[in-house]
Amino acid sequence: LYWLGQRGRLPGDSAADSARALSVYRTFKNKLDTLSLQGLNPLLVFGASNDGIDAWWSGVGQLATVYPNQVLVVGSSSRNGTLSSFSNRGSLVQLAAPGDWLALVGMAIGCFGVSELVWRWSLKHYTSASA
Repeated sequence: LYWLGQRGRLPGDSAADSARALSVYRTFKNKLDTLSLQGLNPLLVFGASNDGIDAWWSGVGQLATVYPNQVLVVGSSSRNGTLSSFSNRGSLVQLAAPGDWLALVGMAIGCFGVSELVWRWSLKHYTSASA
């Protein structure tokens, strides 16, 4: 669950918010239980999510308590090696991967793409025929 992106707000202590996180957890747990019965034990790596709250609220992070050898919850690290301010955190987060610079690279690529599109559009619409 990405609360801000999907719900437009952070979770509270309401029963509905807890039920939403548990619903995500149960969906993945049921699939892992089925795979386990078939003798399959895949390693699942989940991003902790980017709400800056406890990773429990992402739903999938809770799987690490039931399947500690199969579920890895990864947060985002900043340049100085601490968790990024936006990364979900808590005891469920077992590892942090570079994240701040990825956001910057993503924004730079997005800005370049938009400027390229605007440039091409303006060439098409504002270039004189005599030029």
